Amino acid sequence: MKTFIVLWVSLFLVKGSQVDGCNNYTVLSEADRAQGHIESNNNYRCDRDLARGWYRFQGAAGDRMADKCVPEGHCGTHAPGWLNGEHPTVAEGVVTRKVCYHYAWPDNCCYWSNNITVRNCGAFFVYELQKTPSCNLRYCGNGSAVDGCKNYTVLSEADRAQGHIVINASNYRSDRYGLVPGWYRFQGAAGHRMADKCVPMHHCGTRYPGWLSGAHPTVAEGVVIRRVCFSAYQCCNWYQNIRVKNCGAYFVYALPRLNYNHFYRYCGNKSDVDGCHNYTVLSEADRAQEHIVINASNYRRDYLVPGWYRFQGAAGDRMADKCIPMHHCGTKYPRWLNGTHPTVAEGAVLGRVCYTVN
Repeated sequence: MKTFIVLWVSLFLVKGSQVDGCNNYTVLSEADRAQGHIESNNNYRCDRDLARGWYRFQGAAGDRMADKCVPEGHCGTHAPGWLNGEHPTVAEGVVTRKVCYHYAWPDNCCYWSNNITVRNCGAFFVYELQKTPSCNLRYCGNGSAVDGCKNYTVLSEADRAQGHIVINASNYRSDRYGLVPGWYRFQGAAGHRMADKCVPMHHCGTRYPGWLSGAHPTVAEGVVIRRVCFSAYQCCNWYQNIRVKNCGAYFVYALPRLNYNHFYRYCGNKSDVDGCHNYTVLSEADRAQEHIVINASNYRRDYLVPGWYRFQGAAGDRMADKCIPMHHCGTKYPRWLNGTHPTVAEGAVLGRVCYTVN
């Protein structure tokens, strides 16, 4: 009896491993399984109960498994699964590959993973899949559910421009709840593309502005993954991955729901105000770097309204750009520009202002 049982199990295992995936597979064709599908209502799906076997991606899902990191919230799930490695050639036969699952907090393209087997059948690929490590995780096809160049929403608000400065904190805006995940285009008063340089805090109508950390793609590159950074006390205090496409005359961005609760916003590249024509003059004599405070009761503090300013008159003709000792400039902790002033050709640049404390 013992010999019979061992033999039966051995035969079963051999038979299972000899299944020809190219002729015995299940089709995955759901439109919401495509990497381009953005889930807008948190109706996440999961492959935790997927029966082990050979599968082929087809139809609206795409013609193969996605093989680049898929942003969180796509493919009808929370943590999308993608093939981390090249698809095999026919000659390579059945190969082992890792499937990674992108989880956005922390932003990690391979937060979970599991191994699968893949085979090139000549005209298509098949994948021997098992249930995912957890929920909500799902295997994603390479299809683009929506052509972002033809189906997008315009972001054109003037206060979304990188140059817009928030004066009253009660006016902060957030994309956490007001923005429905989907394809977007910047236009009009917001600018003609997403800002692609660090945007200071309190700009763009919010507290923590979001900007594209990386070059915009060429038309030939198609849809690419880029990181959006959110500025706080560092230029990239938090970040989230998005997809970007060059449509020739403009760019579109697949913007997911933000992972952060309050006052985070995607920013356009327009300068809302021309500082060269709209500024306030700072000309007080005690603001000069040489002015020394004798009596601590005379210290001053800047409760300035955010905006563009120009140094003039007794204060000097520009902000001090070298370290100023304490108790100068009419205050205890003087502030100075840590870096060179820009040239005309450089336009508006981001500079660091330091406080002297010693």
